[in-house]
Amino acid sequence: MQREWKTWPQIAIMVLQQIKNFPCGHNLLWIEFKDIDDDNSMASFVMDTEETSDVEDKMLADYVIMILKKLRMKYKISSASIH
Repeated sequence: MQREWKTWPQIAIMVLQQIKNFPCGHNLLWIEFKDIDDDNSMASFVMDTEETSDVEDKMLADYVIMILKKLRMKYKISSASIH
């Protein structure tokens, strides 16, 4: 079965939806993907949180990475969108 295509903005929305269920996830203000590599379906990211410790920030970042890995296996991800 072929994997469905998703864009990075769609993936960002999925990450935000899933992170809300994580402890301290409600403290995530925003996340921005950078250095997008379509060939490997990966990207680095920057996020901003409110009222979290460095340990909690690290936990959130690790959780985002875990979510990205799962989504990468489920979908083909591209920075280009076709209308």
